[in-house]
Amino acid sequence: MAATSSDPILRFLRFLGSIQMAMILIIACAIAMIFGTVIESRHDAEIAKALVYRTPWFWGILILIGVNLAVAVINRLPLKRHQYSFAVVHLGFILMLAGGLITSMIGYEGQLYVTEGQASSELVLWDRELVVAGGGERESLDVPTGPGLAGTRLRREGGGLPELRALDYVAKGGMEPALEAGVAADPPGLRYSVVPYHGADDDHGHAPEYQSWLIADRSRSSLHEHSIFALELLRFSDAEAYAERAAAKVASGGGYEIRVERVDQPGLVTIELPARLNEVVDLGDGTTVQVTAFAEHAMVSGGGGIEDSPGGRLNPAAIVLVRRGGFEERHTAFSQHPEFLSVRGRGDAPLVQSVLLKAPEGASMSLAFRFLVDPAGQLMLQMEGPDGRQAAGPVAAGQRLPVPGQALAVVVDEYLPAARVGEIVTRFPAKSDQGSPLVLLQARLGGAEQAAWVPFGQERILELGGQQWILKYGRKRMALPFEVALEDFRIEFHPGSKREAEYASQVEVTALAGEAEPVSTEISMNRTLDYLGFRLFQSSYILGQGGRPDTTVLSVNRDPGTLVVYVAFGILILGLIWYVTGDGRKKRNGLTIAASPGPGAGPPSVPTTDRNAQGSKDLETVS
Repeated sequence: MAATSSDPILRFLRFLGSIQMAMILIIACAIAMIFGTVIESRHDAEIAKALVYRTPWFWGILILIGVNLAVAVINRLPLKRHQYSFAVVHLGFILMLAGGLITSMIGYEGQLYVTEGQASSELVLWDRELVVAGGGERESLDVPTGPGLAGTRLRREGGGLPELRALDYVAKGGMEPALEAGVAADPPGLRYSVVPYHGADDDHGHAPEYQSWLIADRSRSSLHEHSIFALELLRFSDAEAYAERAAAKVASGGGYEIRVERVDQPGLVTIELPARLNEVVDLGDGTTVQVTAFAEHAMVSGGGGIEDSPGGRLNPAAIVLVRRGGFEERHTAFSQHPEFLSVRGRGDAPLVQSVLLKAPEGASMSLAFRFLVDPAGQLMLQMEGPDGRQAAGPVAAGQRLPVPGQALAVVVDEYLPAARVGEIVTRFPAKSDQGSPLVLLQARLGGAEQAAWVPFGQERILELGGQQWILKYGRKRMALPFEVALEDFRIEFHPGSKREAEYASQVEVTALAGEAEPVSTEISMNRTLDYLGFRLFQSSYILGQGGRPDTTVLSVNRDPGTLVVYVAFGILILGLIWYVTGDGRKKRNGLTIAASPGPGAGPPSVPTTDRNAQGSKDLETVS
């Protein structure tokens, strides 16, 4: 194509098809692919596709590369015979790019889950969607994958459905209940911590060993049972009921029993404690039993004895001596831990079958911190244990409440007169194995609005406009034009291990519209199935538990650009062979001038060095 340097359009076309433009586009494409590789290594392939490989700007780079190749040929029209292979090679590259773009733009892939003995035609795509339903209406919305979802308005209010906005997005996170401030009608709540405590002078700022919260009037949230103590939050609206509960009350002592089971004799011998402490009881046959020590808050002392630690942890224990004919057995029994029974002096034949310490009903109750909210809304604390309960007194946020007998203290971090259960989201590192995507959605209808976190693959229910709305964030689903029935799934392991050697699915595939004959075949790790333009791979499996059938996971790929890519490879190979075998170079008078197959500058004229050919035409190289 002839061009003058004064024509700006032709100068632009020459630059568009130049080697300089090709290098710029190749470098831009390489940078984009490096960016995509980094994203895939830090996140996953799905995010990389959403942010790079399936974006308009990346498609634009590929299209410009194709335009560069095409214009490089156009700039050389009309082509000479020795330039035909050059044009064919460029056509092969252009078709290869076109095939890739077709697949990237309109192709898709997903997974098909089929349980043994059943059939399915629902494909679960890698793309994501948000489903909103309520009031008899339902709508599925395509949503961006990755951080691009944050700040996006997904739909406007209308059609009987609310407006939806994505306020925030977390690539990998976890969600757990949390306490937050509520409205006046909500019950009170408090946050607390359990911290190390070594006395009133300990002010080392220890990190909490445990943190949680309580909310009144909820059976699962108002009481927390720890291993050595309990915490409870109670609210009182009646003054008399509060006064009765807040008053001190001493528990009645006694009620413990030592129960001795004799050898080869039916029935138990019972010894009441502490009333019969140190009393010698005759079991018959010259066998006697004597309880020599008893303590409700027992601690093991030197020599295997026990001593009482008033105010310490409830741990009833007793030492029982069994004697007969000069022999003596010493039993140390614990009511809360009967498995810790210690026996000393036992010979070949035991003197008694067993010795147990039985606590009265209620005596095994552990220490409790009872937080009481009086009718005026003030927070009070009442300590309660096996000896009874103390009178309630005020407690302040930040105050350390020692746990008797333990190097621990309970701290009220915050008291909320009105509280409700909310949610807290924890963000995990990109390379963490924990967590899943979450999106913070805001729904607005008729001036009212509500926001909630929706985990990936789950649904949430919002109360808005006097009715319930279901929001579900997950992978997009579509119906296939065929149905796959799983007749049998088999898996083989390597000998002596649980590592899979092969797994395969015996399936029957049936076209729903009858456009193809049913196919009965096996899909395995090394055997695929092409049906109605789809390719099915054996991807994974889910083994059934408890007698339930197995489930196969098939990858289903729709790649409309495959044929174009195959044709492109054929044309590219043809062009390269054509160039190598001669048409890409020109011979004159015994001289060979190699052709340059790539796009670039215009064809220069190279004069021959043969003196006998001075009058001949200048030879042009292929450009």
